[in-house]
Amino acid sequence: MDLGRADLGPPLASGRTADVFDLGDGRVLRRYHSGIPVEREVAYMEHVARHGLPVPRVYAAGGTDIVMDRIDGVTVRDAFAAGVIDIETGAAFLVDLLNRLRRIPAPSGTGSTLHLDLHGENILVTSGGPVLIDWANAENGDPDLDLAISATILAQTILEPDEAAIEPAVRVLLDLVLAHADGDPRRGLDEALARRRANPTMSAAERDRIPAAGELVRAAWSAARN
Repeated sequence: MDLGRADLGPPLASGRTADVFDLGDGRVLRRYHSGIPVEREVAYMEHVARHGLPVPRVYAAGGTDIVMDRIDGVTVRDAFAAGVIDIETGAAFLVDLLNRLRRIPAPSGTGSTLHLDLHGENILVTSGGPVLIDWANAENGDPDLDLAISATILAQTILEPDEAAIEPAVRVLLDLVLAHADGDPRRGLDEALARRRANPTMSAAERDRIPAAGELVRAAWSAARN
């Protein structure tokens, strides 16, 4: 598939790994910066959609491109900042999606389906409810790893100096997620920390804070469950 590199206009959104362009007719193009195997990502999206999980519909995929539904909504993070939802609602979205994913069998039949990047910037709040996007990291495996990675990402946000303004709210969010999500993040935490440390899009400073993030998750889990 080749939609060309010109005439797409400025991206609707840009992230560390991909840009999103409006194609009109309610569709968008997600274009990765490097050769991520999009067919595998699409297979996971179609698999979870068959099990009722809210994800964008995919129309075509190939190379570094995925054409999918344009979802009219804002991220959980932006919805909270704008006062559209409160922190309890945001936590409920994360918990519900993590728990529903836990119950979706892996396409291979071994383990569960894992998103492995489930956090507030990958959940869009729409009039019909939350929609989970960005399935590039999806795998089969132990669902406690999914919970551990989500918790680690929240802990990293708490420790990020540039996020000081939202740090108190994210602490509450982490506590609520760990109090109500199924499973035990400690079972997958060492692997979650290793995966986050290996993430090539993070800075050296972000990697340096990963051990502290792990300790924060362990402490928050103990406080939430005692």
